[in-house]
Amino acid sequence: MVKRSVKEKENMVLEENERNQSNNAKKTTTKSKDVLSKRKIVVQFRGEEVEEEAITQRFKSQWKTEHKLSEIKDLKVYYKVEEEIAYFVVNENETIAISFT
Repeated sequence: MVKRSVKEKENMVLEENERNQSNNAKKTTTKSKDVLSKRKIVVQFRGEEVEEEAITQRFKSQWKTEHKLSEIKDLKVYYKVEEEIAYFVVNENETIAISFT
């Protein structure tokens, strides 16, 4: 039987705890991503509604007429409900406006 010092036992316990925390963090992150990927966002205003998917599809269709989707490195979407227009800022330098009226 191998005898271990108290310090060695403490180190073993600490290492085990770190492994467990790391595994738990990975599980939590995976669950969060799953929930977020299944989300549905709907903008409602004055009795009308527009789904996130419709906004995204309209943007993709318009973007692909002159560009490749792979060119997009950063995308910000602003939907002005009072105008029913979505503004897309692509790669922080190109803006596209799409009307939803």
